[in-house]
Amino acid sequence: MRKLSSTRLFLGLFVTSILANAVLGIWALLSGDFGETQGKILGTSFLVSAAMLSILINIPASRRRVLWPAPLVGGGAGALGFVLFIALIWAEPDGENWFRLAGSLLVVAAGATLASSLALIDSPGRLRLVHPIVDSLIAVLAVTVIYGLWLEPDTESYARLVGVEGVLVAAATLLVPVLSRFASRREVDRGMVPLAGAPAVRFCPSCGGPVQPQPLGSETATVCDRCGLGFMVGLPVERDALSSVP
Repeated sequence: MRKLSSTRLFLGLFVTSILANAVLGIWALLSGDFGETQGKILGTSFLVSAAMLSILINIPASRRRVLWPAPLVGGGAGALGFVLFIALIWAEPDGENWFRLAGSLLVVAAGATLASSLALIDSPGRLRLVHPIVDSLIAVLAVTVIYGLWLEPDTESYARLVGVEGVLVAAATLLVPVLSRFASRREVDRGMVPLAGAPAVRFCPSCGGPVQPQPLGSETATVCDRCGLGFMVGLPVERDALSSVP
């Protein structure tokens, strides 16, 4: 119940910040006197919304503890990075190191959030081996970008390297969900039945709360006491069982 309440809290704060952004934006456009202070207020409001969004995106992966502690790092680093940018907007410190630090936090947050979000995708069979490769590509890209933020290499080879790594990560981000979806549908189309003695489902796929253990492939719906979700699970895991199906 505590996790559900925290989600509602962050969601409420996010919606409130979005509404505040709309009001501030309209005020800035209609007031006719848009100065530095008004710009800082509007920027602060947008950054608060971004910090809330960073936390909300990582909540599903955090509940299911996938690729742990990547979801915690993604949400925490994102919120901290945006909060640091808010402080920098108002303090206006000399030098660029604080801005580099805030940017590095956001790069780490983006990489951890992307990796944990992809980990939520249930890839059957050999496709599971793709996830560690994709995670490695994301980590390498993040390190390369952070290296550029601090050392500012002004070379064509560095720009090409970042471009190649970015293309690979973008391609993997698109291919993993598509191939996983296709592979899952193909397994179902083959009419596979659950393996006898397979482990039972013990946690809600929505909120991660404990549920009454339910054998895979059971035709009885399970209802989560925490969030109220009703679901049935049937995973095709045995290819040779087709011969025994009437």
